[in-house]
Amino acid sequence: HINKVYCRYFDVVMEESGEPKPNATISFSDTLPDSIEIIPTVYITEECMHETHEGLAEKIVKRIRQMNETNEISNVREIQIDCDYTGRSRQTYYDFLAEVRQETEKHHLRLSTTIRLHQLAMPAPPVDYGVLMIYNTGDPQKFQERNPILDLRDVQPYLRYLAGYSLPLASAYPVFLWQRNIY
Repeated sequence: HINKVYCRYFDVVMEESGEPKPNATISFSDTLPDSIEIIPTVYITEECMHETHEGLAEKIVKRIRQMNETNEISNVREIQIDCDYTGRSRQTYYDFLAEVRQETEKHHLRLSTTIRLHQLAMPAPPVDYGVLMIYNTGDPQKFQERNPILDLRDVQPYLRYLAGYSLPLASAYPVFLWQRNIY
């Protein structure tokens, strides 16, 4: 009964040349059902947002649209950008999102972004809505003490920001399990 899938299309990483480049692009081996809405998601490393990159927004939207056309993916109404931005990269990231929004509006697409818990304390980004990532809240190195996937004690301090947050939010919860073998 799945009708919407957030699908990671590719990452954007910094090359040694100092330019952001696509990395780890998905390869479709079969056609996707038209009944499922696909939301192409692009992960951008925080390092890419340490400075402005002319034309990056346009290139990303163009690449997504080309991938959709090549793979006959037609049920796309939205693009999501995923970035673990910090106070250092926030303004550059928000400016970048404003450029992505201009590109998505040309093609009648919505724009969303991921929101980590610590980002709730920052002003809201210029997108249609955010997806609050409520997982990987702990330190996997301290797995014996607490659940690193989701521990409500880690989430609790950030909940005070929800009431005043000016962006509509959806929530993403963990549906996975980590297994660690100790030898």
